[in-house]
Amino acid sequence: MSQPRGSLRKRRARLACAVVALSGVASFVPAVLAAPSAAAAFVRLPSAQLTVPAGARLVAPLETSRAVQGDVALAPSDPSALNGFVAGVSTPGSPTYRHFLTPGQFGPRFGASPATLASVRSWLANAGLVVTGTDPDDLFVGFSGSVGTVASAFGVSMARYRLGSTTGYAATGTPLVPASLRTQVRAIIGLSDLDRLRPHLVRDPAPSTTGGGAGGSAATPHVAGSGPAACNTAVTEASATHGYTSPQLADAYGLNSLYAQGLLGAGTTVGIFELEPYQSSDIAAFQSCYGTNTSVSEVPVDGGAGAGAGSGESALDIEQVIGLAPASSIVVYEGPPVAQATQQNVYDVYKKIADDDQAQVVSTSWGLCEDYMSPPSWILAQAAVFEQMAAQGQSMLAASGDEGAEDCYTGADSAPGINPWVDNPGSQPYVTGVGGTSVSDLSPLTEWTWNDCQSAMSISCAATSGTGASGGGISAAWDMPAWQSGNGVTSGFSSGAPCGNRSGDCREVPDVAASGDPSHGIVIVWNGSWQSVGGTSAAVVVWASVVALVDEAIAPGTADCASASPCARGLGLLNPVLYRSAPCPARPFNDVTVGTNDFTDNPDGAYPARAGYDMATGWGSPNAPGLLTAVQAGGCSSGVVSSGSGLPTISVQGPDNSLWVYWQAGDASWHGPLGVGGPGSDLSSPSMAIGSNGLPTISVQGPDNSLWVYWQAGDASWHGPLGVGGPGSDLSAPSMAVDA
Repeated sequence: MSQPRGSLRKRRARLACAVVALSGVASFVPAVLAAPSAAAAFVRLPSAQLTVPAGARLVAPLETSRAVQGDVALAPSDPSALNGFVAGVSTPGSPTYRHFLTPGQFGPRFGASPATLASVRSWLANAGLVVTGTDPDDLFVGFSGSVGTVASAFGVSMARYRLGSTTGYAATGTPLVPASLRTQVRAIIGLSDLDRLRPHLVRDPAPSTTGGGAGGSAATPHVAGSGPAACNTAVTEASATHGYTSPQLADAYGLNSLYAQGLLGAGTTVGIFELEPYQSSDIAAFQSCYGTNTSVSEVPVDGGAGAGAGSGESALDIEQVIGLAPASSIVVYEGPPVAQATQQNVYDVYKKIADDDQAQVVSTSWGLCEDYMSPPSWILAQAAVFEQMAAQGQSMLAASGDEGAEDCYTGADSAPGINPWVDNPGSQPYVTGVGGTSVSDLSPLTEWTWNDCQSAMSISCAATSGTGASGGGISAAWDMPAWQSGNGVTSGFSSGAPCGNRSGDCREVPDVAASGDPSHGIVIVWNGSWQSVGGTSAAVVVWASVVALVDEAIAPGTADCASASPCARGLGLLNPVLYRSAPCPARPFNDVTVGTNDFTDNPDGAYPARAGYDMATGWGSPNAPGLLTAVQAGGCSSGVVSSGSGLPTISVQGPDNSLWVYWQAGDASWHGPLGVGGPGSDLSSPSMAIGSNGLPTISVQGPDNSLWVYWQAGDASWHGPLGVGGPGSDLSAPSMAVDA
């Protein structure tokens, strides 16, 4: 796994210098004590440098007697081996594909060594800190102590800051660590409560005036071969708010086809990350309406979130899974309320989900702009947890954010051209980022990029009336992973600059999308009432539910598990198979080609939807039956497409890594092209002509006005390419593969 890239680090370093200068102007010095006495045995660890988020302002010193808690996050014992293992179990066609680790195997195989753990505990104790515990899978050691003791132990400063409307504490400086542990320590976590996550729920700007309560007659319980049915109250609320019930979305995205096969998520556990409480009465009212009896349990972490209705985020996340995957089991991992949650609390919730290793599908609707994730090592520490999930076969999905291409936008900015940023953890390489669409019609499905300021295209819209847009863009922390490069992903917007990648591009998000427009939202029960909500929070749980159904379909039977070691329970890291599935004739995605996610009127207009992959909606929304077919086949490798019908399928590799697919139906008619890649407006799709002899000829328009022709002879053999035009030796001919 690569480190967060240099350009992000440089921005953070410049910010740290500004904070130091600011503290001098304020005429006081934040709490900082002497470095450990045996200075020669300690070194500064630049990769774990502690900084405050961009825009934070120093307020006051932090009381040295105040108690704080944190974790020393550790690197895996053999990062390269872990990277290779995850690549193998996540890549279709690999001999180890889906041969995941079983619960309890990660720590002994990839966790920090017993000697490293003992050294960390000894170091912390000798520094006067209390060792509060060790991660069951050996990736962190917890500690607690006063601000003064913590500052002294790590050689850093701690003070109180203001970020927007939030006031909290944070540490700054380059931590001191024992020289013998400099390669094992990845981050010091918990010394800030300033970078508070945001829920990606957005309410309908024109809520229902019906005042519908949570009551209403219950729906008929669902039977085998069908999904849940909504009660009249839910249907009425959806109609009044121009929203949708869960069955309507299930029908739009083809889940009914999976229900007809008896796939309702049975045997699959969905873990949901939350930083707020929910009311069990809301969940019960929703289940009564839909005639479901889905198991919902909660695991409090670091004390949990307490009681109350929350903001509605938890209710949305839980109820959407109930409505779309009713036979699954839901486990809500609940940390302290977001207003009080520290970095350590967030980390501990994710780590608990990974260490329990009970959820095949993990969904989070909470995130934060990468630029506010301070320090960069905090991003890296989270990545180790998500990589652990991938090694164990847990599919981690995250909402991509609700501020369009400008994820750091808070509503307080007034000038156009807000810098593009993306949302963490949706931008992480071991996470599937889910963007938002606007569904205006269900039959036929009509969908475009969710952007409430699409027509206005002005900062005033975003600041006043705009509720949000699909998050997406280029990561400043991560290189483009191998599974994302090629396959027509790169475009004129792709770049290596934000992450400092000199030899390639940066990670792009989102990977996929689903309905998220609150103006056409999903109806839920919250705080005793029905209402319509949206945001990429709504979108990510659509995908989590679809994955739960697919996991049920591909899970081996009991007999298979008895003879298999280990037994693959689900898909694990989704992205490799999703990106390989894009060219499949089964059409695993509903391609969204209209709109942009430019929410605040950026000068570059980023990012437009286009045919194939784009940074507004990824590959598009789920077409559940096509997705299941593609996944069961392990996707479609570039250049060779298997139709599974015995009929010819042709894939043409065009310029700029574009891929175009044609296929023959049972009546001998040819269909296509289905474009999956290329740089959009810069690429003309291939054309097909059927000659007087009934045989097809394909012409591919390449760069520089070149033209390449393939043709089928009477014996059904294909010939070509015949190049006509173009700059000769400077041009590589397109490739074609025929699979029958």
